[in-house]
This record gives sequence, C-alpha cells and structure tokens, in this order.
Amino acid sequence: MHSGCRASRSAAHPKRPNATAREADIVSHGSGDGNFRLASGGSLNVAIFGSADMTAVGETDRVVASPQGSGDLSAGALRARDVSVESRGSGNARVYASESLDALVSGSGDVSYGGNPKRVTKKVSGSGDISSF
Repeated sequence: MHSGCRASRSAAHPKRPNATAREADIVSHGSGDGNFRLASGGSLNVAIFGSADMTAVGETDRVVASPQGSGDLSAGALRARDVSVESRGSGNARVYASESLDALVSGSGDVSYGGNPKRVTKKVSGSGDISSF
C-alpha cells in the first residue's frame, strides 16, 4: 500500500498546509510556513522558492531538498538515511543523515547536518557553508 502527500503553497493561497505521510512531495512558492511529519520509510522531496519556512520531523529513507531564495528547511529532527540538499540563494537547511549526505551550497545559504553520515559529499560556491551540528 502506498500512502502519499502532495502539497503546494503560493502567496496567492496563504492557507498553511500541515500533513502526516509516508511519502511527501512539497513545493512552496512565496512566503509562509509548513509543518510535516513523515512516517517510517518513504521519502521527502521538498522545493522552497521564495521565503517560506518548512519544518519536517519523523523518519524517512530519503530526503531531497532544494531551498531556493531565502526559504529555510528545518529537518534536523527528521531521521533520514540518505539526504541530498541543494541550497541556492540565502536559504538555509538543517538535515539529519545516517548513511549519506550530498550537499551543494551556491550563494550565502548554509547547510548543517547531523547523524554522522558514513559518506559526505560537499560543494560550496559563494559565501555559504556546510557543517555538522
């Protein structure tokens, strides 16, 4: 059985989405906040365009995150096995990876990670930073 969640935000639709799911594909345009809880397994795909702040907690196998602009992703309490994050602009991401982390920062955004992943790939262009917490 596959359970999923698809959420989309825009400044024209300021209603705050809150969801609990095993799979989540989230795209946020504009400003606002979103809170998501992931059940064990599955994956989270999140793209933040603009100044939205997203928070994710729970457990998942994979996270793919793209904070663009000035939006932030707070997912340090989302226990993930594999994480791929691309921060472009001034957006920040806080993530947790137990096996692998692929992180790219282009601009002044920061990526911080926990979980002591076994494999870490980092690439920074600009004044941003990638560091463990």
